[in-house]
Amino acid sequence: PLDHGVADLFPQPDLGPGDNSTCQKALQVPLVNGKAVVKGTTQGAPNEYGNNINCGNYAYIYRGNQRYYRFTLQAGTRYRFSLVSNVPGRRMYIFRSCGASKINADCGSKGASGAATVGSESDLVFSPKVSGGFIIAIDSLMPGASGAFTLTVAPFSTPKNTTCQGAQRLTLQNGKVSVKSSTALAKNEFGTQINCGSSSWTYPAPQLYYRLQMNANTTYRLRLMAQFFGGRFYVFGATCTASQINADCGSKGKMGLVSSTTSPGNTISETFTPTVSGDYTIAVDAGFPTELGDFELIIDTQVAPTNTTCAKARTLTLTKGKASVQGSTFGAKNEFG
Repeated sequence: PLDHGVADLFPQPDLGPGDNSTCQKALQVPLVNGKAVVKGTTQGAPNEYGNNINCGNYAYIYRGNQRYYRFTLQAGTRYRFSLVSNVPGRRMYIFRSCGASKINADCGSKGASGAATVGSESDLVFSPKVSGGFIIAIDSLMPGASGAFTLTVAPFSTPKNTTCQGAQRLTLQNGKVSVKSSTALAKNEFGTQINCGSSSWTYPAPQLYYRLQMNANTTYRLRLMAQFFGGRFYVFGATCTASQINADCGSKGKMGLVSSTTSPGNTISETFTPTVSGDYTIAVDAGFPTELGDFELIIDTQVAPTNTTCAKARTLTLTKGKASVQGSTFGAKNEFG
């Protein structure tokens, strides 16, 4: 069934071949306040057009099993289609009319009359030029690939913090702040100029920027959970030039840092203890141009542990032969190398 307030509008849409497994039988999904969530599966559906769908990109052929949905979209509104699925090579594409040549013309038009995902991203943003019915196909590059999926449709506005100068100001509340957003409509401000001191790794994906006042000698923990992509973040000062960003985030903790890459759905964590108080910028980014999507960034302060050396070991007392303790190695050090 549909979720988020539209669950009772109609029953489970995907019941097997013969329902919405062909373009002509695309299932009409009503948008409630511009939103809808559809849960379905391509299991049991055919590959209607064989090897004839490529959305104008001859390197990609959509050979998986398909399901089709029809939405009535309003001209000038940006819609974000988000797909959650473990199907290998998953793809989705938007078009207006059935038939291989018409589908390819629309979904290969780069937004003129349709759109298509071109990488492993799970987000597709589309702003129709005219109001009316549009069809979206859930598909895959892999022959016969099929499985369960969730498709979410909602209006989407371009974030304002897509440039370093326009970084969103964050403020700690009780020592913590968190923000959820998406890089789906962001841009790559500096091209391949950002490498954080690495000669072989650059950050060409879309970025979002955040700015936080940090205090000297306070340890901050920064965590990033990227929902559907391999994300990274890097920390630098408030100067927005590529050379200064690289100097700071490549300083290995002196004036900034760069995180490792998170796997989709998992969280990476880094600590940063600035030596100088002031504004610091955090960029959420990725190592490949097509890596983008939802994320959550969490920043909190860490109380420095006192038992970071053997000589200062914390004393535990057994009660009825037992003791338990909770702690964290964040902010500690490797005393003996």
